[in-house]
Amino acid sequence: MKLEPMDEAFFRLLLQMNQIKIDKLAPELKTHELAIFYIIAKNTDIKGGAYVSEIADLLNIPVSGVSRILRRLENDLMYIRRTPDPSDRRNTIVSFTKEGKENYERHKSHALALATRIFNYLTKEEQVKYLELSDRLYKAFETEFSNLENKLNNDIN
Repeated sequence: MKLEPMDEAFFRLLLQMNQIKIDKLAPELKTHELAIFYIIAKNTDIKGGAYVSEIADLLNIPVSGVSRILRRLENDLMYIRRTPDPSDRRNTIVSFTKEGKENYERHKSHALALATRIFNYLTKEEQVKYLELSDRLYKAFETEFSNLENKLNNDIN
């Protein structure tokens, strides 16, 4: 089956991006752990950390899976702590320990330097265009996968 040029470019990009080992930025952390670091950091100023259920929703994995990942970050690496939310003890807030915050800041500075070097391959106009297009493509993916999920659910029922 012959692919159209845009389809071929899209699949080639997916394969190429999959071959880049982003986890080399933080070799002691796995991909989901890096994502959890970002989620915690993003929510630290707002509410002191992130809820376990929120992390599960954002990563699209069950709470039990998040709990396993958090156990390693908490017990083995000592980068996070889990505490009951004082306003609703049914919720657990995940926050950085001192070591975790230092680790996050170190990796963040390396990642930002890398992103700057990568974006410098593009002109300022290309950078703006890339960001606009990637946002539009993300929204298109979100819409199409939601439509597909709805269709599959309707076909099952």
